[in-house]
Amino acid sequence: MKKIRTQKKAFQRIEGLLAEAVKNGQAKQAYIVHGNCYEKAGIWQTELQKAHPGVDFNISYFGPVIATHLGEGSLALVWTIK
Repeated sequence: MKKIRTQKKAFQRIEGLLAEAVKNGQAKQAYIVHGNCYEKAGIWQTELQKAHPGVDFNISYFGPVIATHLGEGSLALVWTIK
C-alpha cells in the first residue's frame, strides 16, 4: 500500500478501489461513514451514485470511540457484496 498525503488523492485512490470492486462484482452495497460531516458525506454519496448506479450507497457515522481517534471531518468508504 502507498501513503497518500492529500484528501483529493485519498478520494481518488478509494474511488479507484471501489471501481475495481464494482467491475469484479464485489461491491453491491456501500457505506460512507462520517465524523460529524454529514453534508460532505452527502456530496460524496451523490458523486459516487452517479459513477456507480448499480451500488446501493448509504450514509452512517463513526461511533464516539472511533470518532475520538479519527477526528471531526473524517470520512470512510466501505463496501460489501449484498
